[in-house]
Amino acid sequence: MKKLFVLLLLTAFVFSCSSDDNEDVQEVMQLEILNNFDKDIGLVRYALKNNLGTAGIDVAVNITNGKSRKIILENIPNQSPIDVRIQVNCDNTDWNKQHKTLTVNVNDGQTTLITVVDTQSNDDASACCSCFDLVN
Repeated sequence: MKKLFVLLLLTAFVFSCSSDDNEDVQEVMQLEILNNFDKDIGLVRYALKNNLGTAGIDVAVNITNGKSRKIILENIPNQSPIDVRIQVNCDNTDWNKQHKTLTVNVNDGQTTLITVVDTQSNDDASACCSCFDLVN
């Protein structure tokens, strides 16, 4: 009887120390947008490569010059190329917006950085709303 009790106790101990609970945990995949342009970024759209129009996910943001924001990517498989479209607000009207798209690779547990940079060579950057580029 003692042997049976010890065997049951040992079996319970072995199963309680199992690490099977952590096998399904997926690390967070993030996209960080850094704005180095003098206009505000108002919208980020992302999707698997070539699917922006049909399956894109919109994230409303307000990223001012010199600031950044991290976005947790949802429904994206590990090591996938994604298209990221960033919309710049030129002024307070709905019709005056510019956007550009960049393809980047993303991985579980990593943050992929995209920097919005000014491409205008003169000092009057406020005159050109489309004078930006996306750099990975």
